[in-house]
Amino acid sequence: MSDKKPIKSKDPTQKALGALKAMLSPESVIAPPAEFDEDHCATWRELIASKPHESWRPADRFMLTIMVRSYHDILRLSEDIHAEGEAILNARGTPVCNPKVTARNAITQQFISLSTKLRLGASARDGDEEGNAGRTQAQKAAKKGAQAIAEDDDDLLAGLTH
Repeated sequence: MSDKKPIKSKDPTQKALGALKAMLSPESVIAPPAEFDEDHCATWRELIASKPHESWRPADRFMLTIMVRSYHDILRLSEDIHAEGEAILNARGTPVCNPKVTARNAITQQFISLSTKLRLGASARDGDEEGNAGRTQAQKAAKKGAQAIAEDDDDLLAGLTH
């Protein structure tokens, strides 16, 4: 028997690059749940790709699962509402609001809430919180500057000179 140790890679950069590729691939960050069909998996991958991979936390998986299901529920209910109409007849023949409209609206609110919690909205894609705070400060400074210019313009108006 030989006591030889396994041969280690002589190029540590190759090892590091392989680890980095594995770490940054969307599937290794958060894989979709096994019970998802292909449409759900496609939505999952799209949402995973919508923000930097290193920003996903393991705890986000549960909220993301609910968000994907909500999205597909909204699509299904919208199709049903389109086919049945927003108003349907009850047992007495009186037109009433289709209960699927209420369900769709509640699920839409849940979807919006989850997208905010997961920072998947348009404002979240614009930059990080510090960047948004800096942009807000810059906007305030620009408004203040515009007001100062507007006040200074009064001196430029032709007036009476004595």
